[in-house]
Amino acid sequence: MRVLSSVVMVVCVAMSANAAAQYHGGDDPVSGEIAGAVRFNIDAALFRYASTTTSLDVPGAEDQTASVTSIGNASGFSGLFGNLSLGVGYALTDSLVLGSGMQLGYEALGSSDSDDEEPSLLTVGLAPYLEYMSGAGSTKPFIGGTLYVRHMAFNVPAAGGEPESENSNTMLGGGLIGGAHFFVSDGCSVDLTGRITYGRSVSSEPELPDGATVSELDVLVTLGVSAWIL
Repeated sequence: MRVLSSVVMVVCVAMSANAAAQYHGGDDPVSGEIAGAVRFNIDAALFRYASTTTSLDVPGAEDQTASVTSIGNASGFSGLFGNLSLGVGYALTDSLVLGSGMQLGYEALGSSDSDDEEPSLLTVGLAPYLEYMSGAGSTKPFIGGTLYVRHMAFNVPAAGGEPESENSNTMLGGGLIGGAHFFVSDGCSVDLTGRITYGRSVSSEPELPDGATVSELDVLVTLGVSAWIL
């Protein structure tokens, strides 16, 4: 993933330099023609609102719910790769793009000064998307839809006579995306993206009690850069 992010940045710098040369030569560096281009993108999280709700349906009694809400920078990406996500896509036409975002994160949750093994959180996810772009200039607003599947595993090492334990959860959901691509050239864009999704747990370990469900409402804003390679 580090290699892919470096490639995206190098390609965009090269494309921008070429666009600047074209501009000074009298050519418009942005034609808007990206059909057939392969897109590689890297995005950094600016803001996240997440609300996770656990509900328990008790027959003959009032349903019980518990919610946890967090506001701030995105979680699930921190640690090994920082607050970053990577993606790849393909421009079916000049306005229609099909692709997928990828999440991979590892975070040690204990004290770095300790010689003992620390609790850790591993996150793996995939988020396919379809977006439609409009506009003929260098600024192209877009709107689209996305699905996602994300697996999180929380591991607590054995310590103090207690056995090792691991809790895991897999979420499946979908939602809407929107924002704008600001093209520096046909081969490079700066991307501002907003996403709102809703998902539910499809599996967990240990298993949830009968009648229990876990749902998640997520709002994420990212700023990124894309290389569009024809």
